Amino acid sequence: MALLHVGASPAVLQDCGLHRHDCYEIIVNVEGEGLAEISGREVPFSPGPIHVIPPRTPHRKHADGGFRDLYLHTDSLCPVGVPERNALAPTEPLLLAD
Repeated sequence: MALLHVGASPAVLQDCGLHRHDCYEIIVNVEGEGLAEISGREVPFSPGPIHVIPPRTPHRKHADGGFRDLYLHTDSLCPVGVPERNALAPTEPLLLAD
C-alpha cells in the first residue's frame, strides 16, 4: 500500500464539484453536514463517518453551510503486514461508521 497524497480542505467549501481519481480516496468529514454524490447516488455526510471511494468513481460533496474534510489517496487498501493478494479491493463505495 502506497500512500500517494494526504490533504485537507484548504478552506470551508460549499461544493467540491464532480471529479474522480485513479486511486482510492479515503475521506473523513470533520466539519459540516450535506450530501455527497457517489456514483450517482446521494449519501448524507456529517462529521465522523469515513467514505472509501474506489478508483475512477465519480463523486462530489455539497453543503449549503460549508464543510471541511481530510483525505488520503492510496493505490490499494492493504494493511501493513498483509500480503498484497489479500488486499481489500472494493468496487463499490464504502461507508464506515459506528
